Amino acid sequence: MKGNTLADIGKVFNCSKSAVKQLLDKYLPDGVDVESVKKYRAEILTAKSSQLLTSLTPDKIKEMTGQSLATSFGILYDKERLERNLSTDNVSVAHLDSDLVALQAKKKQLEDELNDL
Repeated sequence: MKGNTLADIGKVFNCSKSAVKQLLDKYLPDGVDVESVKKYRAEILTAKSSQLLTSLTPDKIKEMTGQSLATSFGILYDKERLERNLSTDNVSVAHLDSDLVALQAKKKQLEDELNDL
């Protein structure tokens, strides 16, 4: 469904938009508007992240290790960044720079070998 409207999905399966919606309604909580969720997914994930953080009270920490809440927050944070087309990787620029230098040297070596033929 990602990136497709209900009408698009209906075309793929040769059925109406309403038939797709009826089928999805069986699997989604009541009142969920799929189009709105798709449109505002990053904002929804941001709000859920905030809810998780505010639910991490001192009493909750005493009851739990906090691991499941922290894990959920981390997952939501990554998903929010993906929705906003932001990186979720930790990239070392120095590592990329050294890779580029090595690739340029290899390219030069291959060009020299081709010229010698």
